[in-house]
Amino acid sequence: MNRMILIITIALVMQLLICNVSATSVTISNILPRLDIEGKPMDIHDGNIIQYEKGGLYYYYGAGYGECHPPLDFGCAGFYLLGDCGFRENHTIYLYTSPDLHQWTFVRDIFPWNGGRPLGIYYRPKVIYNRYTQLYVLWINRVERTGPFGSPNFLNASYIVATSKTPDGVFTVVQEKVQSIEYGNPGDFTLFIDNDDEERPTAYLAYNSFNNLHRIQIEQLTVNYTATLGKNSTTGPLTPTNNEAPIMFKRNDYYYLLFGQCCCFCTEGSNSRVFVSTHPMGPWVDTQYDIDPVTNEIVHGILRRRSISGGQESFVVQALQTNGTEAFIFVSDRWGTGKQKANDMQYWQPLQFDDTQSPPRIQKLNWTDQFTIDLQS
Repeated sequence: MNRMILIITIALVMQLLICNVSATSVTISNILPRLDIEGKPMDIHDGNIIQYEKGGLYYYYGAGYGECHPPLDFGCAGFYLLGDCGFRENHTIYLYTSPDLHQWTFVRDIFPWNGGRPLGIYYRPKVIYNRYTQLYVLWINRVERTGPFGSPNFLNASYIVATSKTPDGVFTVVQEKVQSIEYGNPGDFTLFIDNDDEERPTAYLAYNSFNNLHRIQIEQLTVNYTATLGKNSTTGPLTPTNNEAPIMFKRNDYYYLLFGQCCCFCTEGSNSRVFVSTHPMGPWVDTQYDIDPVTNEIVHGILRRRSISGGQESFVVQALQTNGTEAFIFVSDRWGTGKQKANDMQYWQPLQFDDTQSPPRIQKLNWTDQFTIDLQS
């Protein structure tokens, strides 16, 4: 009898806990402009969204490209010979916060010019938190405009690292040019923290560079997350040439690496190949499939190439749902979709996994105008 009472009591407690989970149902649109709570368009791109505490705010860090629009709407929409919107020296690094991935509040420029930031072209910022140093760490691409006719000099590309004691900055430069990476003149990148060791999680950099023909490779970061271990801890090049925009995340026991062909602010969008591993340093397995393939389509009688999302992959948002599972939301930047580059749209879609396979296979994207998601809050 006492055992039966105990079982009933546990069941009632569990039911109460489930009922007390606060839920927020939000609808995210891929066809309406993303606005903040004041109704202003959000000029924020190719960054990352992170929730530092469960049930806490989502922090959205990204590049602001300003009021500029290329004169042409095909090919490399941001290239310096076609209006140079993606390669100006006035880019901002903005932060927005949200309780639900839908209502966004503008916070500030977390890396302003008057804070000691060197002159250059900035893009693809990523911010992570270091539990060991208790600092927030910003990595960002920088390219100088020292090429012919003031063009970007990609043979003088680098990563800048800055830190802050708070997630909203302002961030202060601690590494003006990361020297430790195996291949110099780096391009697109992502940062990933493996939380298997809760006391001192290990962080990694996945990147491509001009010096390795735009092949993606992964290097372990130092304990303070401000440099890599370089040749002492690297996978070496993993992918074919001419790839960029890597994404890394872990789901259950598997690590996923997504990347696409070099896009250069392309208006047709890029693809998204998938590699899988049981450890961040590999071995990595090429799954031989693409979740956002680029295909031909007819638009107003004109043959054009377009990926399913119509964008270049940027990052994956991890969000806890009311059913207790974690959503992995794929985000791509749809370059050239706004009247100004500041207003270029994005594409968001929760990834679906086939868990009947090992490793679980990510299903191919399927365009959706909008979706609704129930989040714990």
